[in-house]
Amino acid sequence: MRGENITLSFGTNVIYDGAEFNIPSRAKCGIVGVNGAGKTTLFKVILGQIKLDAGFIDVGGENIGYLPQQVEIENPDVTVWDFVAGARPIAALESELNDLYVALAQNPDDENIQNKIDAVQKRLDYYDIYNAEAALLEIIENMHIGDWLDMRVANLSGGQKSRVAFARLLYSVADLLLLDEPTNHLDAASRDFVCDYLRRYRGGVLIISHDTEFLNK
Repeated sequence: MRGENITLSFGTNVIYDGAEFNIPSRAKCGIVGVNGAGKTTLFKVILGQIKLDAGFIDVGGENIGYLPQQVEIENPDVTVWDFVAGARPIAALESELNDLYVALAQNPDDENIQNKIDAVQKRLDYYDIYNAEAALLEIIENMHIGDWLDMRVANLSGGQKSRVAFARLLYSVADLLLLDEPTNHLDAASRDFVCDYLRRYRGGVLIISHDTEFLNK
């Protein structure tokens, strides 16, 4: 991901004035600065929520996952289990694949069906189907959300929602994670787990945090 001539002002308040950066793919980087320095604003620019006055940021078409400081869940009327596990739509893809194989058996020479099978299989490979269950259970255990799995997300407290949203994000396979103060609602054990998990995470990670100990790990 790279940014060139990044320029942005809110009225007379200059946020960026011709800033530039280049972050290698899959890099793990911390973003630090005083309050009001434009850290969260940078994430919103990357996500397309705020438009620059000049310049650009090129994310290279990467799939981006975002954890804001204040989590808002679009469909809270689901269980915690369904919400977290839904980050990888494996069950739906497997059902679609089975239907396609049935159709192919009835039409063995249909190249269109075979192409669809190949596409679905590619998506299943992307979601790391053979290791997905182990990853999900590891996250649930170490984020300490196991007691909430049958609860509706809507019934959780704000801190619980943040933790559950973070668990879902860790389980996702986004190419780039944007994490804004991710340790705010974590206990020490979960914090240590997140450090280890992010080291192993196959994508890139950008972290805004005042927790320098967490960043240094």
